[in-house]
Amino acid sequence: MTVVAVSAPAVSLEGVSKRHGVGNASAAALQDICLNNAAGELGCIVGASGCGKTTLLNLLAGLDTPSAGTLQVSTGSAEDQPIFAGFARKFPHELSSGMRQRVALARALAQNAQLLLMDEPFDALDAISRDLLHDDSSDFG
Repeated sequence: MTVVAVSAPAVSLEGVSKRHGVGNASAAALQDICLNNAAGELGCIVGASGCGKTTLLNLLAGLDTPSAGTLQVSTGSAEDQPIFAGFARKFPHELSSGMRQRVALARALAQNAQLLLMDEPFDALDAISRDLLHDDSSDFG
């Protein structure tokens, strides 16, 4: 198993597997995943609940390590924080869950990161906002 951080903006997975547990009690969350995303390329991971989408995002984010395979992810930095007019001096607990989600999305987008990982980013929004953002995001695909 090898995890390498590279400076080029790209994602590469070759034969990546992730097992949870030990020995006979272990379960495969991901098995032999191969994926390559070039700089500026948009990718979406779609699948049924429990198929390993979040596990894959955790591997890409460096929050977990693969059980097997090679994973290369570009590195980036985050320095700027967006300010919402009228909400700049509010604490997170003073915002609605939808507003907290909007702030989290804005912070992620404002970083101009080389890699942006989102796990159900519109989930906490109300139906109207979720539909609007979904329509806006389809312009990128």
